Formats: sequence, structure tokens, C-alpha cells
Amino acid sequence: MNNISKAIEELKARRPVVLVDDETRENEGDLIIPAECITEEIISFMMNECRGLICIAISEERRQELGLALQVVHNESVFGTNFATPFDFRDVQGIGVTAAGRARSIIEASKKTVHKRDFVSPGFVVPVVARNGGVLRRRGQTEGSIDLARIAGFHDSAVICEILDENGEILRGSALKKFCEVHNFLCCSIEELVQFRKNCETNLRFVCQRTLSQVEPIREKLLGNWGVKNPNIEFEVKVFVDDVDNSEHFAVSFGDLSSSSVLCRIHSECLTGDVFGSLRCDCGPQLDLSLEKIMENGSGLLIYLQQEGRGIGLANKIKAYQLQEQGLDTFQANEKLGFLADARDYRAASQILKIIGIEKVSLLTNNPRKINGLTESGIEVSERIPVQTITNPENEMYLNANAQKMVHLLEF
Repeated sequence: MNNISKAIEELKARRPVVLVDDETRENEGDLIIPAECITEEIISFMMNECRGLICIAISEERRQELGLALQVVHNESVFGTNFATPFDFRDVQGIGVTAAGRARSIIEASKKTVHKRDFVSPGFVVPVVARNGGVLRRRGQTEGSIDLARIAGFHDSAVICEILDENGEILRGSALKKFCEVHNFLCCSIEELVQFRKNCETNLRFVCQRTLSQVEPIREKLLGNWGVKNPNIEFEVKVFVDDVDNSEHFAVSFGDLSSSSVLCRIHSECLTGDVFGSLRCDCGPQLDLSLEKIMENGSGLLIYLQQEGRGIGLANKIKAYQLQEQGLDTFQANEKLGFLADARDYRAASQILKIIGIEKVSLLTNNPRKINGLTESGIEVSERIPVQTITNPENEMYLNANAQKMVHLLEF
């Protein structure tokens, strides 16, 4: 049983657990428990032993149901922590700051049905609002605590409190481990929760599909550009929506996909390269070459993921271009803007393959992270087929950065 499974069992038994975020983030541990399970004794323990800010993590929907305003409209917090107005349950006014008062307010706020007239602001319970999509959208304890509460079968709210030492310093590393051992708390991490959700949940919805007719321009372009020998080959488009971030992905299948290992290209959206032919990257040529190989094979699958700019979006990608013109490479530029060097993941691609019914692929890629992403999700990659394109003076720095920093399998 892995740590997350153990944590879920602890929460089901109404025992708190410690949730640690990433070392590159705050690198702190929070004591967490579903809001429905809170007691005066647990609040008292948090006040005396954890010493951090006690918050109730809630969804945006619940914030609106409680009638709570956000503390700030323009959030300038480094990690986007989204506090709302502190509140009390109306019946605890005068004792709201006590452990009993806070526990009562939290219990009332976590009920399935609430009425905002039953709560008053300001008060002593501090709400922090989670991003929709949980840790797959934002890797914080706010989202993680709600994810764990939900998975354990409770409502989408939780109580969280940072763990500090006697001097008010954040407990980390061995000191945090000792705290957990002394108080018999299980400790798990945001990273473990992310992987658990990726492997155990399906967040992708199939929306629609359509077979391209003989006269549609997109079909004619595919036939004309790559010279398909069999003009009667079927082209079928399937569209999927990711409920984590509402992004739309699509898959285009070519011919019969019943072979033991389907030829597959997973391609991240690149408007500048795929559509406008930018020379800064090799995305457009890789897409062309992959489709050519699929056409030559007579069958295959193209999965096109909506994760522009390595997952940072088009606007930030253009900002990154400006930084690249000042000498930064593509990864340094993304990090300068406050993002991961490569924020993409291949959870959606794995789920698309599973929904379609494909368990094994021959993958057209130079990127080992795609191979790892699929295999970790239970998709077998029987072979890697290189997608090597011609370099040019504009993308040489880009390709070198890919090879050196992301270990892309390229030959120069």
C-alpha cells in the first residue's frame, strides 16, 4: 500500500495526516483533516503543537455559498494563495476564537447544505480557496487537502495548519519527520498525490467524433501533403475535454488501429510552429514528418494536446520569446517567468489511448519524458521511432537545450 492509500485510510478513520509540498515551493508540512472530522481537541492540538495559521480549505463554489468575499481582488501572493474573508458561525459569536468555537464554525461550514445567513464576517475561521482541478492544477496543500478529503469520501473541504517549531520556524526535513514520529502522524507528499490521481483517476471526457468526408479540405490537405497511397483511408477525429482545466484535446486516427502496437504521435500544440511555420523550434517539421510516417504506414494515431508553450499558454510563450531574444534558452525563459522549465504532462494522452482502447504503441518521439509518462500510466511503448528534422540557425540553440537539459534523443 503506497503512502496516499495509507493516508486515505487514516482520514477515513478520522485521524489527521501531514501533507508536504514540493521542495521547490514552500517545502513545508501541514497537518490536515477533512473539515467534517474536525473536533475541539484537534483544533487545540493545532494551536499548541502546530502553531501555524489554521485555515479551512474550500472550493470556489462553497465560498460563494457562504457569501464570503476574497481578501484581495488582485492576488500578488508568490504561490497564489487565495484567502477569503474570515468568518464565524452565527451561534458562536463571543467565543469564536476558542478551539470549541472554531470547530463548531468549521463543522457548520462543511455541511452539504449551508445558508450564508448563518455565518458572519469578520470572524476567526480563515478560509482559503482552492483552484478547481486540485493538485493537477495547483500543487498546494489547499488543493491537496481537499483532494484527499474527497478521495476519502468526505465533502470537498478540509482543515489545514502549518507545522512550526517553538521558535516559530517552519519544520522541514528531519525535524518534520521527528514531529510525525512523536505524534504518530502519517506523512505524504503533494508529488505522491499528483501521481496517485494521474494513475487512478480519469478526468478526460469524450465529447464527439466525426469521420472526415471525401470532400473536406482537411482531408484533401492530408492526402496532398503526404501523398497517401490509399485515398480511401478513413480519417476519424475524436475530441476530448479535460475536466481539470477545461482544455480540449483531439485525436485523429488513420486507418485500422487493431494492430498489436499502434503507430502514434503525441504532439503538443504549437501555433507558431505548426500553423505559422516559426523557425525557432522544430514543432512544425516534427508534426509533418510524423504524419508522413503514419501515412506511409497506412494506419496510426495523432494525439494533439492543448498545452501551448510547454504548458504555459500562448501569451506567456510570446513573453518567453522576448527573453530568448535577450540570450536565454527556452527553459530559462520559462523559469524566468515563474513557470517550470517544461510544465507539460502526458496524463491526457494516456487517458485518450485508454478510452480509445489502445494498450501498446510505437511512439514517434525524441522526448524520453513522453515514453515515461505513458509507461507510468500503464501504456506500453514497444519501440521509439525518432522524429529527427533538419536544423537551421534559428532553432539550433533550442534543439541543443532540448538535448542537454531534457535529454531529448537527438543527433546533430
